[in-house]
Formats: sequence, C-alpha cells, structure tokens
Amino acid sequence: MTRRRTRVRSCPRSPGLPTIAGPDAGFRNKAKMAVGGTASAPTLGILDREHHGVDLRDCGLHSPGLSSALSVVADFITKADLAPYDVKTRSGELKHVLLTESPDGELMLRLVVRSTADEARVRKHLPWLLSSLPALRVVSLNIQPSHAAVLEGVREIVLTPDTALPMRLEGLELALRPQGFFQTNTFVAAALYARPARGRRRSSRPRCGTSTAASAASPCRVRRTAGRSPASSCPSRRSQRRRPQHPPE
Repeated sequence: MTRRRTRVRSCPRSPGLPTIAGPDAGFRNKAKMAVGGTASAPTLGILDREHHGVDLRDCGLHSPGLSSALSVVADFITKADLAPYDVKTRSGELKHVLLTESPDGELMLRLVVRSTADEARVRKHLPWLLSSLPALRVVSLNIQPSHAAVLEGVREIVLTPDTALPMRLEGLELALRPQGFFQTNTFVAAALYARPARGRRRSSRPRCGTSTAASAASPCRVRRTAGRSPASSCPSRRSQRRRPQHPPE
C-alpha cells in the first residue's frame, strides 16, 4: 500500500476540469416504479417491508413531464385491469413501470410483467393510452417471470411502431431502445458529452458505458443506438474491427 501511495504521489497532477452541477429537483428523466396496491387503486413507487405499495408519483426528483405522465399510467392500469404482482401470494402480473422522458419531452413506457397473460388486454387499451398521453412514443412489455428482486427480464415485446426513443442533445442524437442505457440526468449528460466534442478527442474503440462520449468526440455525427455501438459512416471506424476485451471462457 505504501508503494502504491508513493507512485500515486509521484505522478504529475492535472488541474482537471471544473465540476458540473445541475438542479437538485426535477432533474431525473427516468422513473423506475414498483407497482403495488390493486388494479382499481394502484400505487407506483416502492414496496415497504411488509410488501405494501407506497405511492411516489409526486417524487420531487422526477421531471415534471414524468410526474404528470405517471398519473395517466396509473389510470391506464385501472382501465386495462392489470393486477399488480403480489410478492406474498406470488399472484398478479404487473411488477414495475419504467418511464423515460427524452430532452424533447417524448416518452417511452415499459411495463414489466410476469408473463404475457395480459398482453391482449394491454393491446386492447393501448389506443386510449396513446391518445391520453400524446407524448408517448414507445410502449413495450418486458417479461420478468422470476420471483426475485430483479427489475426486468430479457424478453421485450414492443407494442408501438416506433421501437426507439430519440434522445437529442446538442450535436448528437441517440436512439434509446427499451433495454438501452442513458444518463438519468439530461442536463449533466449534455454538459459532459459536450466536453469531448469541443476538444475533438477521438476514441477509436468505443466501449460499453463510454460509446456515447466517443460518439460526441468524433467529427462523424451519426445517429446511434444507446447501449450499442453500430457501424457508422466514418471511414476510420469502418476500417477498425472491434476485438473482445476478455478471452472466451
């Protein structure tokens, strides 16, 4: 440990970059809500120690667009008669509501369910939801059959013609798919991605978690899929083949 500290202290110190701070309320662009209660009176928030639903639709961290949309989603749960999953009895279908808002105010809704038992009911009432929530662009069912503290499953069923939510930042557009990742603070994300773009720091091998920053640094402005690194029209990237970071097991 002493040797490591000595090596660290001997390294030249960089002045670094100034920190970025955003608002302390209304900044979160994604709501991850556990569903409790009943179909006629659902709660969207968390489950307490007794597995009873605690409604957090008025959480101050969420953007105003998310807060207002969650109320419409709760009404949709009642209208479609979607029974919340009961942890104690292992009954019911609807486990989580995952709602994301883009910088343009458009929405993506993912309903995490135990099975496809309620798929027909969701499809039947989907037109009502889309008309009641005009900003809603992508709706999907995520199948999570396990009785475990797991937020979502592997299988995704997209119910709308659009399969990705456009996330437009200054000089950069991402196509966020249902299982893709995007920073939950849009203000800070835009500021961070703008830094490499101003400095044009080129990244030849975008990796998971850093591909967005690499895209921002590249002069080739392409529409990318968040969470993935599809081929772009940049000649320098076409000529480079990605190699596995770890040997196969």
